Amino acid sequence: MVTLTQLNITTNLHMSNTGETDMTNTQNSKIITHLRATKGLTQREAMLDYSIQSFTKRISELRKSGYRIDGVKGKHPVTGQQYTRYVLIDETSGA
Repeated sequence: MVTLTQLNITTNLHMSNTGETDMTNTQNSKIITHLRATKGLTQREAMLDYSIQSFTKRISELRKSGYRIDGVKGKHPVTGQQYTRYVLIDETSGA
């Protein structure tokens, strides 16, 4: 016999997992849209513009789904801070 408490816990866990997947898909969509429209996106830009904190994980997921995304190393001319700008190369296999 399943109690109401157990049912609520299971439902909440399922909703949490679904919400996370939805958020991931939304973040991936924002990244791809940005990459298509511009010359690339850095981790800092993704965090400031889209509040994406796991940017490199999203890039990895997009690569696994077939997008060719290259990381181009750069260095800020004033601060000397190194960064990687991710650029969409090819999306023929992309979702």
